[in-house]
Amino acid sequence: MRFLKEPEGRFSHLKRNGWLEPWRAGWINLKAMFLYGTDFFLLRPGLLLLLAGLLLSLPVILGPVAVGPVVLSMNWMMLGQTLAVLGLQSVYLGCIVQVLYNYSPRTTARWLRLFEYNRAMAVSGVLLAAGVALSVPLCVQYVRMGLRLPHGISVLPNHMAATGLLLVIFGFLTFCNTSAVRVGGKERAAARAHRGAGTGTGVGAWRATPHSHWRGHRDLADRARRAAGMIHLPASVRVYLCLAPCDMRKSFDSLHTLVREHLELDAFAGHLFVFTSRRKDRVKILYWDRDGFAVWSTRLEDGTYAVPFGDGGAERRQEITAQELGALLSGIDLSTAKRRRRHRRAGT
Repeated sequence: MRFLKEPEGRFSHLKRNGWLEPWRAGWINLKAMFLYGTDFFLLRPGLLLLLAGLLLSLPVILGPVAVGPVVLSMNWMMLGQTLAVLGLQSVYLGCIVQVLYNYSPRTTARWLRLFEYNRAMAVSGVLLAAGVALSVPLCVQYVRMGLRLPHGISVLPNHMAATGLLLVIFGFLTFCNTSAVRVGGKERAAARAHRGAGTGTGVGAWRATPHSHWRGHRDLADRARRAAGMIHLPASVRVYLCLAPCDMRKSFDSLHTLVREHLELDAFAGHLFVFTSRRKDRVKILYWDRDGFAVWSTRLEDGTYAVPFGDGGAERRQEITAQELGALLSGIDLSTAKRRRRHRRAGT
């Protein structure tokens, strides 16, 4: 291995910033992994800890159990309960993080469905009640023996009470996690609605809002008018809509190939070519921008675009106006919208 010397007059960044620079860089990468890798650092390890803890705790509910030369006693049970509590807390923290940061709308929706408030509260109540019920025999024995538990008493109440405390902790954690998940989900929904309601300017404002937020034809007309005003194109620029679903992993060269071979058009003409995913929740627009291709893309967090896919016949594309493109991106179904007659010169 050859180590090249620094050119004359140039100092390595290790000398400029000190020899701790690699450790700082490593910590930055590790911090990013902690922040964006909840599946790896919280959910999956939490599930493993929870499973291991339950395997050590549940078999010892009624007393010590011998597994070969090993006897699972109260000590093993306490270790299992510790692992189970840590595991469940890690899983719940992972759920909260995924809902708050909304890494994936589908994952967020899945957690919100799983932690439906009434059902989760009922589960929490059942766990708390079962835990208290399992602790009653030990409490009764404690009172009968003069508020003390001498050594050598029956182990069954002790093991049942320990299991009851575990269920109480599970119920309390489920209650707290459900409240946090539901509050986080409402904040995300409010933020999404706020972004959708804003008019904005420029490309960043091309965002459709769910149909459930429309209120009457007046609001619909306002949205269409605002969306049309966001897109300003010269009269010579045309907009072509691809009537077949497109793989959204395609980028510049692949989309150019689609324009040339599937749409049978010239991609260098400066027109806009609109492609939609099969689920109709993503849109990419390819166009030639003086010195190279440019791709504009967007993804809906909720809802779909009303893009009319063809039936596989000879019609592969549909030409629309810039106003219709703005209405389409704002969530309006062009097939049900009615256009008033306007004067158009021949050849335009």
